[in-house]
Amino acid sequence: MTNAALAASPRRDYADFIAATFERVLAEQVPALREPVAARPERALKIVGLVVETIAGLAVGVVAGEVERATRLWFGANAAAEILDRFTAPLGSRIDQPPRFLADADARPLVDELGARLRPRMRHTAADIARIVARMPAEYDAMCAQLRETSLLDERLRDELATGWACACAAIEGPPLPAIQSARSRALWQKWSRLAGLERRVSEPYIAVIRE
Repeated sequence: MTNAALAASPRRDYADFIAATFERVLAEQVPALREPVAARPERALKIVGLVVETIAGLAVGVVAGEVERATRLWFGANAAAEILDRFTAPLGSRIDQPPRFLADADARPLVDELGARLRPRMRHTAADIARIVARMPAEYDAMCAQLRETSLLDERLRDELATGWACACAAIEGPPLPAIQSARSRALWQKWSRLAGLERRVSEPYIAVIRE
């Protein structure tokens, strides 16, 4: 298939949908986050970095999971396994001095750091996903069109970004981690809390980490 044909295909539309979802969620969610009080700024920056990598990895996982399940339904288990193998977390690129994300960056430096680091990271992630989608055969067009209508990517990213930042604020400021109702989300952020060097302090209700 020519590049021009791919550009006009539902596969291209699906890749554009993913990139637009990333941009929209960041633009709408990050400015609404509160600035934590950081007694140890260097440690706080490390915590922010862990949130960035967790959200980027989660985004890949959500897309990969939706594509794998749809492929299994449309084309069978072998095709689904082949597609899933292509989804490895993109490395992205390190930006030592990212541009500001917030208009009030001086008043909220940690929230600004989150947005400034997440935006290029998610753009690289979207570009890597677009390359995976571009390699799908034309028979996947109808599936990709359906995925655009049924995807829960926007909802999952919003929920996990809010939850992740609440956990980051707890890690930076010291109180216990927030109560998380979703078992899947709770498992993710409990694992994250160990990477952040936190003691196992989880607000009720507490349920042990679930391996999916």
